[in-house]
Parts: sequence; C-alpha cells; structure tokens
Amino acid sequence: MESYSVVNGDPSKGELTALTVVVAQLHARARAEAAGVHAPRNRWGTGRSLGGRPVYNPSAYRNVHFD
Repeated sequence: MESYSVVNGDPSKGELTALTVVVAQLHARARAEAAGVHAPRNRWGTGRSLGGRPVYNPSAYRNVHFD
C-alpha cells in the first residue's frame, strides 16, 4: 500500500488512525474485487426465509392494544 501525507491542517492521532483504517479497508476491498472474491450476499429481509414462502402476517398488529 502506498504512503500518504497530510497536506493541510493539524489532524489528531485519532483522526490519522481513523483515516488509516478507512484507507486500508478500501484498499482491501479493491484487491478482493480485482481478485474476484465476493462476500456472501446478505439476504436478510428478502421475505423468503421460511422455505420459499413469503414471511407476511396480515393480522400481525390487529391484536395490539395501546393503553
């Protein structure tokens, strides 16, 4: 990974650490995409978590009472 320097301003040690983490993550993502490695797809919330049937309950809130 290439080095970088701050051109303007006076960042704190924490700000430089945060910048270093972000740049390292972007670099790792770019390398993984270039290598053809993809993270598993997150299918949470697709509505198909019960064996292909949509997860939907039309009366889910019918019995809710606010006192």
